[in-house]
Parts: sequence; structure tokens; C-alpha cells
Amino acid sequence: MIRSNRRLTIREIYEDLNISYGSVQNNLTTDSNMRRESAKFVPRVLTVEQKQQRFSISLSCAIVPAQIPAN
Repeated sequence: MIRSNRRLTIREIYEDLNISYGSVQNNLTTDSNMRRESAKFVPRVLTVEQKQQRFSISLSCAIVPAQIPAN
């Protein structure tokens, strides 16, 4: 469910699956190794591709201000 819609709340999940809040929270945080981040669940460990993507975005952000002429 989380992989198809990361904006689901624990409440929505436990109501749909008819299991307790604590069970859903435990499964997400412990068993699936996920954490809540800005209204969505994300994996705790980034993949190599995700790290490379974040690095390239950071580089492009660092380069852009240097190209803007000062008034």
C-alpha cells in the first residue's frame, strides 16, 4: 500500500487492513525500515542511484547562483 501511495496515513492503513495502529506503525518503522518524512513514508537508507541523484541536484544548485550576474 505504501509503495503505491506514500502519502497514506497510519490511520488510513489500519482502517483498510482492520489491524491495530501500533501494528501498522511497528511494521512500517521496524520491519520495513521506513520513517515518516514530510507527509510520506520513505526508506531510511538511500540507494546508490538516489545518492547520485541528490549529489547531482546539489551540484546543479551550487552552480546556478554563480552564473547569475550581480547588479
